Amino acid sequence: MKRTGMRLTAVAAVTALLLGGCGEQPYSLTEDEEGMIVDYSAHAVAKFNTSQPDGLANVSRNEQETEAVDESQTTETENKITLDASGNAAAGDQSTENKTAEPSTLDELFGGENLSVTYTGAEIAANYMEGGYYSLDAEQGKTFVIVGIDITNSGADEIAIDNFAKTPKFSVMVNGQEKAEEENTILPSDFALYQETVPAGVTENTILLFQVPDSVTSVDSLDLFVNISGTNYQITL
Repeated sequence: MKRTGMRLTAVAAVTALLLGGCGEQPYSLTEDEEGMIVDYSAHAVAKFNTSQPDGLANVSRNEQETEAVDESQTTETENKITLDASGNAAAGDQSTENKTAEPSTLDELFGGENLSVTYTGAEIAANYMEGGYYSLDAEQGKTFVIVGIDITNSGADEIAIDNFAKTPKFSVMVNGQEKAEEENTILPSDFALYQETVPAGVTENTILLFQVPDSVTSVDSLDLFVNISGTNYQITL
């Protein structure tokens, strides 16, 4: 099965050392062994990269660049003006993200012919584990909002999915007040990085992870925001 580009790179880097030899037959890794290597590689990279926290999360996020972009966007937003009822220029509330985001759906943005993308629900958890070897813990004082997204191929042929190529950037508004940016991970099921071929008639389960204060104990409402190629979209789930 095809893996995400980030995951494939990590596996290739480590297994290159394991499989080299003097003409010996290469050793074929099992799924569990491959997962263990990926996990170890992620922690090894984190250990020697002092600008990155340890673990599977945040391995590809340049925090300084993100902060600079956020500050630039905030400044630009604050400098905008609106017109009052009489047509005069007047300062207005420019902080509402909804005003600049186009309404859309997951299916419209990521689906296609014979391919549907649907929201399956959200849950609150202090940790997330996948496949027996991918484990993530929320930061102290935080908890995960785990957003489930199903990708379904209803056609007669397999369909290649490449969300990673679209470089989507997700954020979420929980219960109308708690906003959070997507956690960047190397999880195989990470919807933002998903690069797989979905067989005909198969549904694949993917997720997006967000961290919010642990005072959030339930998800009563959820608005998903995504930026693709400079355009902002709002998806009410």
